[in-house]
Amino acid sequence: MDVSFNTADGYCAVKPVKVLTAKYPSLRPLVIVMKAFLRQRSLNDTYTNGIGSFLLVILVTAFLQYEERTKKKKKTLGELLIRLLTFYGCLLYTSPSPRDSCASRMPSSACKKKKKKK
Repeated sequence: MDVSFNTADGYCAVKPVKVLTAKYPSLRPLVIVMKAFLRQRSLNDTYTNGIGSFLLVILVTAFLQYEERTKKKKKTLGELLIRLLTFYGCLLYTSPSPRDSCASRMPSSACKKKKKKK
């Protein structure tokens, strides 16, 4: 749940989100799990460059639309979650918090500096 003061933005977003959740039944559980995932990594606050609720709804909806277009077999929520994580750049490689001493969010093999050729 998000609470906004002195702004009408939240109220205006209610109807489109309700329409999307009616069209995509797996949207709500995926968003809830992703909110918890992002919160564990301190990536849920927009004022600290995180992903807010409405953006997360839009990102998950875009993923579900992509899955719908591919028309593969029906997937469980667990399969959709793993596909969602890999769809947006394999978020499984994120460290527990952006405030960790390690600044990288990539696997160690991707973080190695390439040697310059002479």
